Amino acid sequence: MSWIRDIVTGLIEFYGTNDIFDLCDCLGISIINKELKSKGSLFYRNQLGDEFIFIDPEVNQRDRKAMIAHELGHAILHTDINFVFLNNGLIARCKWERQANIFAAELLMFDFNEFDLMCEGLTLGELADDLEVSESVLKYKII
Repeated sequence: MSWIRDIVTGLIEFYGTNDIFDLCDCLGISIINKELKSKGSLFYRNQLGDEFIFIDPEVNQRDRKAMIAHELGHAILHTDINFVFLNNGLIARCKWERQANIFAAELLMFDFNEFDLMCEGLTLGELADDLEVSESVLKYKII
């Protein structure tokens, strides 16, 4: 979805970074560590327009980045939807989830050159390790 890549490109150009924590700070989105039954993350926008990303502290660092980027995708892409997005793994259940996953992949791997890395003959897991992203996010970038 090239329109999502265009949004990510504009976001990075405007704020000068693709760091998820810096972007959340610039956008006024609070990241809150909170134990969640799903052991995942969720995005919430209240009636005043305050935005929050809740993430379970037990989520490992690699998945944490992917989940925060995914929730940031909801904040950016789905401004007219006013329900909570719950993410307990990067599984696309609807078009909004798929869009948020694509956003996360584009943001976390903005400078990723698919062809060069795939020519090195790495497995998906090795490539994810090299790029320091989850395999789930990597799949959205290379598919």
